[in-house]
Amino acid sequence: MMLIIDTHTHIHPSFDTKAAIAAALKNMRLEADCVPVLCLTERYEECLFSTLSQTKNSQAKNPEQLTCTPTKSPEVLKVSEQAASIYLLAGHQLITSEKLEILALGTISRPQDGLSAQATIQSISAAGALAVIPWSPGKWLGQRGQVVKALLAGPQPKDFLVGDIPIRPCGNIFSTPLLSYARKCGCKIVYGSDPLPFKSEETALGTLATEISNVTIDPDNPKASILAALTNSTGRPRGRYNNPIRALLRQIRTLI
Repeated sequence: MMLIIDTHTHIHPSFDTKAAIAAALKNMRLEADCVPVLCLTERYEECLFSTLSQTKNSQAKNPEQLTCTPTKSPEVLKVSEQAASIYLLAGHQLITSEKLEILALGTISRPQDGLSAQATIQSISAAGALAVIPWSPGKWLGQRGQVVKALLAGPQPKDFLVGDIPIRPCGNIFSTPLLSYARKCGCKIVYGSDPLPFKSEETALGTLATEISNVTIDPDNPKASILAALTNSTGRPRGRYNNPIRALLRQIRTLI
């Protein structure tokens, strides 16, 4: 079995949830033995996972017309769109005191924003979740870059993963100094789509994901299976990065 995990998923309030899920399933280009997973990274005051959890298995109560089936892990839902299904893992995107983004994968409750990067990672681990430090345009430079570098240089085993996203142009060809340093320090790299909060971006889910082979999801504990696969296995990027023009236009749009 192969897991296809988008480790940096936003389903923003401006999105049509059903359309976003359908786009993820299409973009992941799934084969018969593939199991797709979206790691939801909700921003402050977003509560989609909670909303979908309350719909349970009833389409009639769900305005998005998605079938949401609970699993034996409260942090994991099985979401069905027509004949296809995808696992949705609860999680959050946190902002540290240094203004870095850190993802908390596998927790319903939101760890505290505004702590230092190191304290944020520790609070995520204490919540039984997995921390991911995602690359972000401009945020790995200067003083913030030094904070990231210090975390990367810390002792093994790391209590976090490093994330890569499509807006890093031509990422399949070129690296960055800190991403190269992360690999040198033995950090595991995972991949996610990180759609921007614009309606047109709802089709971006699943455009870049982490492909992990020879793993299965334990129906008795799907959360543990997903986090263990990310932590213990070596994944590779599946999908596509933006070309330089596309990346630049997306970055400019965030500033307008």
